[in-house]
Amino acid sequence: MVLIRNTPVMHRMLELLPLWQNKPWLGNICALIFVGCAFLVRSIIGHFLPAGYPFVTFMPTMLVVTFLFGTRPGIIAAILSLMVAPYFIEEGSRFNGVLVWFLCLLETVTDMGLVIALQQGNYRLQKKRAYNQMLAERNELLFHELQHRISNNLQVIASLLRMQSRSITDEKAKEAIDASVRRIHMIGELQRALYIKNGNQLGAKLILDRLIKEVIASSNLPNIRYKIEAEDLILPSDMAIPLALVSAESVSNALEHGFKGDHKDAFIEIKLQKIGGQIELTISNNGKPLPQGFSLEKVDSLGLKIAAMFARQFKGKFTLSNQPNRYVVSSLILPCG
Repeated sequence: MVLIRNTPVMHRMLELLPLWQNKPWLGNICALIFVGCAFLVRSIIGHFLPAGYPFVTFMPTMLVVTFLFGTRPGIIAAILSLMVAPYFIEEGSRFNGVLVWFLCLLETVTDMGLVIALQQGNYRLQKKRAYNQMLAERNELLFHELQHRISNNLQVIASLLRMQSRSITDEKAKEAIDASVRRIHMIGELQRALYIKNGNQLGAKLILDRLIKEVIASSNLPNIRYKIEAEDLILPSDMAIPLALVSAESVSNALEHGFKGDHKDAFIEIKLQKIGGQIELTISNNGKPLPQGFSLEKVDSLGLKIAAMFARQFKGKFTLSNQPNRYVVSSLILPCG
C-alpha cells in the first residue's frame, strides 16, 4: 500500500475545499454535469458489466461531488443518481433492484455523511489555524512593541544621566556617569537587536559582531583590529545579555587600559564555543599587560566587577590574566543546560 505523505501543499489544497463556496450555483451546475457524465459512462460500459450494477458509476460521482463542491451539490447529485440509476435495473429483477436501490441509498447516506463530517472538521481546523495565526501575529507585535519600549526607556534614562553629567565638575564622578550611560545605551541596543523581525532570537555570533563593532567605534581609537571566532549558538535572553555585556566590558577594558597611548598593531580576538555542558568566552588582546599582583578581588573597575558578578550569578567563573604569549586574556565560563 502506498502512503501519501501530508505535505503543506496538500494542506493548502484541502483548505480550498469545497470549491466555489461563494458561488454555490456553480457547484450545483457541476453536480448536474457529473451525474450526466456518470449516466453516459454507465450507458457505454453497460454491455460489458454483468447484471446488478446500476450504481457502479453513480456512487463515486456522488462522493466526488460532495467532496469537491460541498453538501448541497452532493445532495443534488445523490437525488439525481437515485432517480436515474433504476433505469439500468433489468426488467426481470425489479424486486432485487428495489432492494439494491435501498442498500445503495443507505450506503450513499453513510458515505456522504462521512465526507460531510470530514469537510466540517477541515473547516473548523481552518478557522482554528487562522485564529492561531492571528494570535501569533498579535503576540509578535506586542513582543516587538515591548522590546521597543524597553529600549526607548533605557535610552531616556541614559539621556537623563548624560544631561546630569554636564553639570558635574568632578572628573571622576563625570567619568563614572559617562560609563554608566554607555552601559545603559549598550543594554538598550542589545534589547533592540536581540531578536530579529520574526521573533526568533539572533545567534550569539551575530550579537557579538554587532556589539564589538559598536564598542570599538565608540572608543574613537583608530586601527583597532579584531577577530571573532564563535559558534552560532542560540542562547536564552537571560544569558545572552550578560554574556554580551561581559564581552563589551572586557573589550572596553582592553581599549581603555591595554591600548592607552601607543596602540600600534592593536588586536583583539574573541572566541565563543560550547564545550560539553559549558559556554566558554575568551577575549584576548595584545595590549599592555596587567600590573604585577593584579587581582580581580581588589580591582576598582566597575566593568570588571560587573563581569565577575554575572559569572557568580550564573554559577560560572570569570578570570583576567597575563599569558606567556604576551596576551591579556579574559575568560568567562558559564554552565548551560
